[in-house]
Amino acid sequence: MKYIILPLLFLVSIASAQQSEKYDLQWKVTDTLTYKTIMDEKHVPTEGKEMKMDSLFGELGKSFDKMRSQASKLKYASKLFNDCRGNIDIVMEVVREEEDTTDNMFTSMVSMNGNVMLRGKISPAGELLSHYYNTSQSNLIALLFELPSKPVAIGEKWHLQVDLIAMDQNFVGEEFSKENEVFIEEIREKNGDTVAVIKYNIAEYVSGTFGNAAMSLFGEAKEQNIYMKMTHKATALFSIEKGRWLEYKGNTEIDTNFSLLGSGGVRTTVFELIPE
Repeated sequence: MKYIILPLLFLVSIASAQQSEKYDLQWKVTDTLTYKTIMDEKHVPTEGKEMKMDSLFGELGKSFDKMRSQASKLKYASKLFNDCRGNIDIVMEVVREEEDTTDNMFTSMVSMNGNVMLRGKISPAGELLSHYYNTSQSNLIALLFELPSKPVAIGEKWHLQVDLIAMDQNFVGEEFSKENEVFIEEIREKNGDTVAVIKYNIAEYVSGTFGNAAMSLFGEAKEQNIYMKMTHKATALFSIEKGRWLEYKGNTEIDTNFSLLGSGGVRTTVFELIPE
């Protein structure tokens, strides 16, 4: 029996050592890294539920929905390059091909900014530095490019600097929850490269009411109970030797009965980063 137990103990010790080994996930940007960026959004309005805000902002909401639809059909490129202080700048641009004569509300707005729709800054260790941009921009930079600022083991969890749901002072929260977990699921060896398979599990939920004072501004005297749930699930492959994404595929979902400017229902956005 002891001849069977010893090999088993040896195998267990090897597995334990692999689990405790730390991996340093650091960006290594020597030249401009460019990723073809997919952001494909789909919106399914909630049926059978009264959306009071829609009646107040109906036409404006339709315009916003149209602009979102136009945005999801465009092509994007995310570029990472070193700044003068040793950190990494990120710029997401709308790619306008020469033969593309598309002109709509969204492209007109973006063209005024030099076709740049998103900026951010991270450290080589993946720490989000550009806290000065608005929350929605910072969230997207963190979801796509933030890494743990210290070496981590397989299964060891870290969190991203994101707050997916933002309400103002007129909202009175009653129920709320927040999950924010990212971890290495496994380490693979591929063509002599050590690749970390990273999983994202982020979920936020809140329900409550807007006070009578706020609702009266929109002609509503009765408090409206609302809820909002946002999730982000993703799987990404990071090359430890090369210090870059080999693949990133994620899905963000918003589920809410708060229909301001046509946002009510379920809105799903598929994200993908493809190295160029």
